[in-house]
Amino acid sequence: MDNKLLVTKSLTLLWRESQIPEKQENSVDTIRTAMDGIKEPEVNISLLGSEDSPITKLKALILEMCKNPADHEYIKEDLLLTIKSNCGDDAALYESIEQGINQEMTPAVLKRSVVNLRRDLISHFKDESVMQILARAANDFRYNKSKFKSTAAFLTEVITQLEPYQVTVQKKDPAINERVSIEDESGVETIFNTVQNENSGNGIMSTPWQAMNDMLDGGFRPGEFVMHMSLQHQYKTGLNLLLFRGFPIYNKPFLIHPDKKPLLIRISLEDPLSNNFQFLYKAFKENEDGRIYEDEFNEKVDEKTGETIQIPKISAKEKARYVSEKMKVNGWHIELLSVNPIEWTYRDLCNLIIEREAEGYEVKVCDVDYLLKLPTTGCTQNFKGGDYRNLIERIKAFFAARKCIFMTPWQLSTDAKSMIRDGTPDVVTRWVGGGFTDSCKSLDQVVDVGILAHRVCKDREWFLDIALDKLRRIKQPADDKRRFALKFNNTHQGRGVILDDIGKENSAYRKPGGERLVAKNEDETYYDF
Repeated sequence: MDNKLLVTKSLTLLWRESQIPEKQENSVDTIRTAMDGIKEPEVNISLLGSEDSPITKLKALILEMCKNPADHEYIKEDLLLTIKSNCGDDAALYESIEQGINQEMTPAVLKRSVVNLRRDLISHFKDESVMQILARAANDFRYNKSKFKSTAAFLTEVITQLEPYQVTVQKKDPAINERVSIEDESGVETIFNTVQNENSGNGIMSTPWQAMNDMLDGGFRPGEFVMHMSLQHQYKTGLNLLLFRGFPIYNKPFLIHPDKKPLLIRISLEDPLSNNFQFLYKAFKENEDGRIYEDEFNEKVDEKTGETIQIPKISAKEKARYVSEKMKVNGWHIELLSVNPIEWTYRDLCNLIIEREAEGYEVKVCDVDYLLKLPTTGCTQNFKGGDYRNLIERIKAFFAARKCIFMTPWQLSTDAKSMIRDGTPDVVTRWVGGGFTDSCKSLDQVVDVGILAHRVCKDREWFLDIALDKLRRIKQPADDKRRFALKFNNTHQGRGVILDDIGKENSAYRKPGGERLVAKNEDETYYDF
């Protein structure tokens, strides 16, 4: 990026940021860094009877603008007049800047433009820094190789210098989730309104099962970090998809900013989207008629005999329409992504959310399956597994500030698996509070909601045994609500999903193969949305 393009993008970014209402941050640090890359001429040409170049003048103007507070309002005509004066005879330079400032944009497009301009400048700075590091390294390797113990030591040092440039840095203090001055009565009022909304149940996301809603006092709260934990191949993705499927069909959107569009995002770091959509289709169909649908969805299983029966094949178009209509019933916008975790970091995840916000969405749930697959690049590691804990802390802070529920499965450790091999009874209750999370034992100290789950077979019927590991709230559930079991659609070898029970009889058991939580003939109040 040449100097003319740098000053054009910087001025355009400063102007467009000033047009965003309710601004809380700006890009002045990034812009100052970009301006540092524009070097003054070694010879002071003013001594030769010439004025400063347009680039020098515009750089000075940009640095002066960087001194203004984030809420500073510019008068367009005055700003353009100053810019035109500084451009002098370079009409093309002024025209490009004027076009960037004069362009009319909707609020959503304006925010997206700001995000893109920030990225351009950050990318330029990164490129320049990387080139400098590589240039110095090449020079040292050619002329000063003796100062390194070995080629491996040289490469280690270079890689260490380059590591920070593998991630995209956002201009925001990560330690600050919320900010309010006690002198700002409107800000304090906002805090109290938030408390009232949370206490009233606004924004709570209920699950498809009454027992889980009872355990969570209605469901998950805005801004909570939710982790459900189980061993490998123990229905982590299945439970995750059933929860995500339930959010749009059993909850109506509650927006902090009513002019936004409610969005639910699910990101798979492991399975292709084809697997996810097959499962969703299967879950909807089984809840609709109770039959077991095979993964191919052109056959079903007879409830009595267990024999596979061929049914007319349903087209991909019809399946897509069917799933889409089911999940959009309450007016939600829903996005599912499959991402290669090798090429992603937590900063890319945060950037995705910022982009959707710039597009006019308010993200209410972000579901990542599963976070352990994400590299810990950019995270600190003060002890074994500390980088994973820091990863959780960073993501939790980001989403908590947005009152967005973040949900992810997590794998349990080999210590938890050994308890299965040893025949430990009621193993989920023995896992509670034990710190059995894989890669870092202290993750339960960070999350807001921790749920343990394990598949169990009793009398040839399959159950998902569930226990509450952690709930970071003042109000805690009664002991008899902290553990329950959900039965799989067991018509044939437990290959079915776990059916919803909202608006129906409570389907949960006290434990796998045990008694029902609510007797079939007992009067009861159902959750019904």
